[in-house]
Amino acid sequence: MEKLVIDANIVISALIKKGFAFDLIMGLSKAGIKLVSPDFLWEEVERTKGKILKYSKLEENGLDFLIRFLSKRIYYAQGLQKVYHCFLR
Repeated sequence: MEKLVIDANIVISALIKKGFAFDLIMGLSKAGIKLVSPDFLWEEVERTKGKILKYSKLEENGLDFLIRFLSKRIYYAQGLQKVYHCFLR
């Protein structure tokens, strides 16, 4: 099974507008490609939840549904945080 690392920018974009980023996540998932993310991806989504709500014009329960929906298709990869950490300084 092929794996692809997905970052918070793609997920946040998919949550704001159900467009290309959302279709990309769904298409890759349906094609059998395992989407993996660093453990802090959902922390980043939670931190920006207010902005996501503002720009998406979703109700909070709608956003929570989309977050749960996408989180079932994106897996945590242990140790990715160490790899990403050097880019986050």
